[in-house]
Amino acid sequence: MKKYCFTEETCVVDGHVLHRIKALIGIPPRNVRAGDLGGFIECEENLSHEDDAWVSGDACVYGAARVSASAIVTGDARVYDGAMISGNAWVVEEAHVFGQAWVAGFSKIGRKSRISGYAMVYGSCILAGDIHVSDYACVYGTVFLRGNAKLSEHAWVFGSASIKDNAEISGHARVFGNALIRDNARIYGDAFVFGNAIVSEHGQVCGNTRVYQNAVISGNAKVDGEEFFKGDTVIVD
Repeated sequence: MKKYCFTEETCVVDGHVLHRIKALIGIPPRNVRAGDLGGFIECEENLSHEDDAWVSGDACVYGAARVSASAIVTGDARVYDGAMISGNAWVVEEAHVFGQAWVAGFSKIGRKSRISGYAMVYGSCILAGDIHVSDYACVYGTVFLRGNAKLSEHAWVFGSASIKDNAEISGHARVFGNALIRDNARIYGDAFVFGNAIVSEHGQVCGNTRVYQNAVISGNAKVDGEEFFKGDTVIVD
């Protein structure tokens, strides 16, 4: 049984003709009643008929993108190209998910976040701000990203790490545990930052450096090479 149909209301986005949908049955987990209007999709392949997934508000899903399981796309969000939203994930406000990106689990993508390339976000992550996750970057666990944080290339952020305030993670860097990266800090190369470590205020960690436990890299300090900074180490430039 189909759970929605197309209405006569259409819009054109990036050259794609999208149709507003209307629920044919109730979807209690999404507080949707039969007859409620939803958002815009291009074709039935964009939104599964077989589960609780829904598109609402003025959200747009098009191209080869797909929303399934119990996921929801709402607000003015857009999901397109070959992106996939599944699990209990939410894409809200003005967020865009595109390319071949995948968002799943209980993650919430909001504000003006952009998830692109082959990037993956899953678990119970929250992305709130002008966040950019691109290329093959991966975010999972209970990670919190806000401000203008950027992840790119093959970077991974996981565990309960927090990335915010113009921080950038790139290369093959790994940030995990309860690490906090903020205030224009950069982690790149093959660097690892984990435990309760903090990198802030334009600090840079690169090369094969390991920063962990309660170590702090701050100011304009840059640590490079194959060094280990742990315990209560504090480096401020």
